[in-house]
Amino acid sequence: MKVTSKFFVLCENYLVDEKQRPSIINMYDSIFAPEFPATHQLLKYAGNIEIQQPKKVDHVHLQLKLEGPNGDTIFESPVQDAKIVPNMDEQIIGAVFDMQMVPFPEAGRYTASLIVNDAVIATHHVQLREHLPPEA
Repeated sequence: MKVTSKFFVLCENYLVDEKQRPSIINMYDSIFAPEFPATHQLLKYAGNIEIQQPKKVDHVHLQLKLEGPNGDTIFESPVQDAKIVPNMDEQIIGAVFDMQMVPFPEAGRYTASLIVNDAVIATHHVQLREHLPPEA
């Protein structure tokens, strides 16, 4: 079985319409905060994963791990069990990880890892910054 990431982004919201088309709302690569620790009320990681030739596998385990600027684990999501169709040669599954109110302890570069069956298949970096001072 071959697993690859189609996309992996930090966003405010992620929706799928009735035709299974994803919509990503407000993607982030940096976030400004007035003070630390900082939280964000609407924050999600969203990803699409392509699975080729699953053979006899009928599910995969998905997880998100977030590390802080010093490498400490800040957040680890519960493992999601995603069902797949074993006899389909290619298929795409989506995953959404809610980061609402997860505390970011300090300014700096954070790294999120998308993990499928205990293997990291994608990473995303987000920079948390202190608010800029008002202009004089």
